This record gives sequence, C-alpha cells and structure tokens, in this order.
Amino acid sequence: MKFRAVILPGINENLLIEEVSLNNVLDIGQVLVKVISSGICGAQLQEIAGLKGNAKFMPHMIGHEGCGEVIEVGPGVTNVKIGDRVVMHWRVGTGIESNFPKYTFNNKAITGGKVNTLCEYSVVSENRLTSVDNKLDSDFATLLGCALTTSLGVVKNDAKITIGDRVIIIGVGGVGVHILKASLLAGAIEVYCIDNNNNKNKFITALGGKFIFSSQTTEYNIPKVDHIIDTTGHLNLVNVHMNKNLKPGGQVTLLTIPTQKSSLLPSSNILFGKTGVKIVSSQGGSTNPTEDIPRYVDIFNAGKISCNGITDRYDNLETINIAIEDLKSGNIIGRSIIDII
Repeated sequence: MKFRAVILPGINENLLIEEVSLNNVLDIGQVLVKVISSGICGAQLQEIAGLKGNAKFMPHMIGHEGCGEVIEVGPGVTNVKIGDRVVMHWRVGTGIESNFPKYTFNNKAITGGKVNTLCEYSVVSENRLTSVDNKLDSDFATLLGCALTTSLGVVKNDAKITIGDRVIIIGVGGVGVHILKASLLAGAIEVYCIDNNNNKNKFITALGGKFIFSSQTTEYNIPKVDHIIDTTGHLNLVNVHMNKNLKPGGQVTLLTIPTQKSSLLPSSNILFGKTGVKIVSSQGGSTNPTEDIPRYVDIFNAGKISCNGITDRYDNLETINIAIEDLKSGNIIGRSIIDII
C-alpha cells in the first residue's frame, strides 16, 4: 500500500511530505494503524538538529505520539483488534516486540521506528499500542502517547511529588505545563514556572502556577524548593537554581538531552552537606503504558485533568513545517497537534 508521511531528509533540513510504500504482509506482532492525529514533541526539534545522533539513519520517518484506529493485525497480536481506538506511544507496554517495519521511499528502504505517527498509516509494534474507548477525547488520547504520560509519570514515578512540596519547573511547553497541573494535583503548594516566553504569564497563572520570565530569575525571590524539574536541557539555568533554591535533600529531575556542553555542579554546601541532593534523569516519566494509561484516562473522566486550552491545532500534514517553526519560535503555549484525517 502507499500513503503520505513526513520525512526528515537530513540534519537541519525542512521536513518533506512524500508518498511511501509498505509491504502488504504484516510480520509477527505488527499492527497496521490508520493515524487520526499526531502530537509534535520537542524531540522532533532535537532530531532535526541532529542532537539525537541519528544522522546515519536519514532520511527517516518521524513522530512518536498519536492516536489512531487499528486496520489490520499481524500474527500473534492479542492486545488490540481491528476497529480499536489506540494510543500510539514510544514507551514499551505489554505485547510482542515486533521487527521494524519495511517502508520504501523513491524505491529505496527508508527508516521507520516501531511507532511513527506523522503519517497517514503506520505499522506499529503491538507493545507500542494501548486500546482506549472510542469516545475518549482525541486530543487527550493523542497526548497520552508522550506529553501526558511523561508529565504525569515524572510527578508520580520519578519526582514523587507529595502534599506540601514546592516545585520549580524550567520550561513550560507541552510537557512542562502538564507537569504543573500534575504537581498541583499531587498536592504541591507552590509551583514556580520558568520560561523564556513572557506571553505564557497569564496562562500559567490561570492554571495555578507562579510564572517567572527566565531572564529575570535572579531578581525573583524564589524560596527553597523540594524539586527542580527541567524540560529544556539548559543545564546552566538548572545549576543556578539547584545551588540557590534547592533544599538540602531535594531532587533535580532531568527530562531531556542537554543543549549545551555543561555539567551539573552542586555548590560545596550542597555537595558536602549532611543530606546532599539527588539528581536523576527521567525517560518518559518511567511510564508503564499498559498500567498507567487506563489510570490517567480515569483521572480525565473524573474531570481532574484535561487538554482544554493547551493545544494548538494544525489541519493536515502539509502544515508540518509551519508547526515546527512555531515550536522553534516559542509561539506555542502548550502542545501542537496535527490532524491526519
């Protein structure tokens, strides 16, 4: 079969929307999904910039969070069935770990992951799919593929934020804004949100956060906090707040690849203090999709969390480069979603 897909041809090149071909026979554990919508993650900017070290695999297909409908299942698949609405996620859940799909572009093999979402159809490994109710809000289902599961997982599994905690979030984009909401849901009493887009001030304040423009952080009197969560990779900024604002025994949680050659250097007071600090990295919020996605859907159905007002929509695949430029420029308040069908 043939369908359109977004392709990254090379480092720092514009994305292409091209026709790709797919072997019509599904392998063991593979599932053919018709993609309904896809999120656009900051990881796409890292891919385009070559920060993920994958230049040797270019050109390749991209996208790793979305929702879709199961069209066909390969041998051995039991967790999903034809007609299911599914969350497409990069974190591994239960089910078969399939081989990589075999796509071709211009009569040559093209790299595709075990889940791709910026395409009309995708062959997905069974363990990258979780079925949800067909009536579940499509935006929420889409962002369960990465943004929501990462955000809620960071708070629940990695930082383990509890009642009475104070938190600093560095970078309140599509993931950071949901970390804010999840932190408050977990009982944090103050959440300080540092970002370089001053236009987010009113938005963050309305959600219950305390917004701080990044260029003014040294002027703002932030109290000692229990947690610093970084979504940006700007380690110099993390260093400033770790040494100035983190309580002894506090924790720094890092979510992304560093954007600069730097290292986290605790001050001597922290390093040689009685309790020290804990620095951890988070991979997708340590989420177990099979267990956590149903739990997060219950939270959504109970009205405790939503995507209202924190998504920017794009109508079709042809808008992908506009969406990427908007993300680069900081014009996006929350998370970008592209409608595929």
